Formats: sequence, structure tokens, C-alpha cells
Amino acid sequence: MSDTLQIGLVELLMIGGSCAAWWWLIGGWRRGRPAVKIELTREPPWDVADVLFVLAIYVVTNIVAAHWLLDGSESEGFGATSVEVVASESEEQGGATKPTSEHPVIQLLYHADNAKILLLAFFVVAIAAPLWEEFLFRLILLGWLAKLERRLRRRVRARWPYGLGALLVTSVLFAMMHFRADGKPMDVGKLVAALQVTGIANCASLAISVVFLRARHQVSCAQLGFSSMRFGYDLRVAAVGFFAIAIPLLFLQYSLKLLLPSGFAPDPIPLFVLAIVFGYLYLRTGRITSCVLLHIALNTFSLLSALAFIYMQNNLPK
Repeated sequence: MSDTLQIGLVELLMIGGSCAAWWWLIGGWRRGRPAVKIELTREPPWDVADVLFVLAIYVVTNIVAAHWLLDGSESEGFGATSVEVVASESEEQGGATKPTSEHPVIQLLYHADNAKILLLAFFVVAIAAPLWEEFLFRLILLGWLAKLERRLRRRVRARWPYGLGALLVTSVLFAMMHFRADGKPMDVGKLVAALQVTGIANCASLAISVVFLRARHQVSCAQLGFSSMRFGYDLRVAAVGFFAIAIPLLFLQYSLKLLLPSGFAPDPIPLFVLAIVFGYLYLRTGRITSCVLLHIALNTFSLLSALAFIYMQNNLPK
């Protein structure tokens, strides 16, 4: 079976899965069955001081990891943007090169000539980033803002849906943290090191933040967004969510790439939509398990799609 045929079969499977997921969701909506059940949860105990501590820890771990791996290079920003800022001053190789807004990890995949680089990219993009981003944006920020919004609703007797303001704020922040404009293609060596910085900062920040919250508030695993008793349900929710939104998001991404000016990456718009989905799951269940699983699945799908595209480009007849 040819490589093109295999990729085509995977695409047909994804499209079929997307149609089946939407058929199930629309059918449930027409019968009055919610896509995700509302579960009673306790308000998160953290306050603004805890939120600031978690953010400060991430900044510090980025700086420390960058000085360790990049010989004192500056590392600012959050999430994937730290890679871009750290490596943005990389020297061009081979003379003048055309500016690009391509994601740094995609740029790296074009030069990934060994399994170690691929494993590093997979770990950071598909494991470390989803865990940290869902912990920060959904559990910490959205949980805290939704708690503040609930108290405000009681005072003003608001009629807007619960958590709507907090959901919109965190979704905009999540999207803007992934903003990219045209820049110089990045040096592969510095990009690999910067990817390591991001992975180390994500993992270290998550570990320190969890230890801090457990020590200060004696929070349980359930309050930290995980429940072994509900893992099966969260896995099913993530599976349906993946098939429902993977293809529409991919279509939106490439449509925006054609419509928007060439100097800007379209990522913030699809990521805003995606953040709304993640936030909806968290507000309904009080857990980030389904958010993390869905995030991992989507990032893995994006990596594999990029690798397939690069492989086809490199093997087209010249």
C-alpha cells in the first residue's frame, strides 16, 4: 500500500469519525441529553496570591532553565512562545533567508534527522505542554476567575451563563500567548535547546505548583482536577471531543492561513475556539482530565499531520 493511500485512508477515517461524533452530539442535544454532564464540585481554594505564585514560578523556571541550557540567553513568555522568543535572535544559516511565521516546532521537524529530536518534540508538545497549560489556564486561572465571577453574580443577580466571563478571559489569554508574526528562520541547535527549556519549565513549574498548593491548602487530587473514579468517563468525553473538533479545527487553520496576511500565523483564532472547548469541559466537570487528554490527542494529531505533510513534500517527484 502506497504512502499516499495510507494517508488518504487516515483522512477518511478522521472525517468519518468527525461525522459520527457530530451525529451523536446533535442527536443527544435534540433528545435533551447534555454533551457533558454537570457535576457538583467545590470551589477551588486558591486566591490571587496563589495565582501570582504559580505564574512567578513559571517565569523563574524559564529563566533558570534558559541560563542553564542557553548560556544565559533571555527566555521570556509563556508556553510555546518561550521557544520563539529565546530562539528569535538565532543566526541565519547560508545567507539571506525568507521570514516565516511557521511554528518553531514545525521548523524543527523539517530538520529532524534523528529519533531524539522527534522524541523531544513529542514529549514537549504532546505531553508537557498539555499538562502545564491545562493546569495553568483551566484549573488555576479559570477556576479562580469563575469563583470570583460566581460571587459577583450573587451580588448583582446576573443572568449571564455561569463562568462565561472567566471562560472568555482565559480563552483570549490562551490564544494570545500563541501569537506569532514573521521572523527569521531559527537556528536548529538553539531551537532544540529552547524546546528543552520549555519542557523543563513546564514540568518543574507543574511539580512545584502542585507541591505548593497541597502544602498550603491540603488540596486533594480531585481538587487538582483529577479523579480515578471518573477517568473512564473523562476518556470517553475526550475521545468524542477529539473526533468532533480535530477536522473542523484543521480546516479552520488552513482556511485562515489562506485568508490572513502572510506575516501573521492564524493560530490564535483556532486556539481561542479550542480554549472555549477546554474551558467548557472544566466548568461542567470540575476536572481537567478530559481537557488534558483532549489536548494531548490534538497536539499529537497536529504533530503527525505535520510530519506526514513534510514527508510527502520531501518525496514528491522533482
